[in-house]
Amino acid sequence: MFLVTLFSVMDLGLFFMTKHAVREATSITMRAALLDPMLNGCEAASNHVRGRLTLIDNNKLNICITRNETSEESKIVVTSEYPFKSTTMGIVVSSENISDETETTMPK
Repeated sequence: MFLVTLFSVMDLGLFFMTKHAVREATSITMRAALLDPMLNGCEAASNHVRGRLTLIDNNKLNICITRNETSEESKIVVTSEYPFKSTTMGIVVSSENISDETETTMPK
């Protein structure tokens, strides 16, 4: 019983570490999108983040920048998604995607 609890707590820590890394990737990409108006789409965003994160597999991270500009304002949305498989003692308990989204609106 002790080992099951120990491995479950370790798996919970891995989940929170992964969630933090996905949130950090979203923040890095949003800062880059604010500075570079040409940064748009999924490929450019993924290339910008690749190599900056060490806690997760960069090849599995899907991150996209969407820009919506009107005559009065500019809206930037960054979404990220990362597959996470929860295991306890080698048994797959759940498989889900960890996702994060952030958006900002600026007047022109």
